[in-house]
Amino acid sequence: MNIPNVVTTVLASYRGFDTFGETVVVFAAGLGVLLLLGGLTRTGRATKAKGAVAKTGPKTGTTKAAKKGAK
Repeated sequence: MNIPNVVTTVLASYRGFDTFGETVVVFAAGLGVLLLLGGLTRTGRATKAKGAVAKTGPKTGTTKAAKKGAK
């Protein structure tokens, strides 16, 4: 591309960076919305983790259902 005017060349280059920045912002916003709608929030993970810990025995790591079956 042969652009004779230096100012036009600099502005075209700046517009390319500006467009890339806008693309990154829109992508990040979309990713954030998908994470929120998908239920991958800190509260959701903490609730799932608490449920998993409550189902295991104190030190053996066996579940309550396994203990009932063993009796």
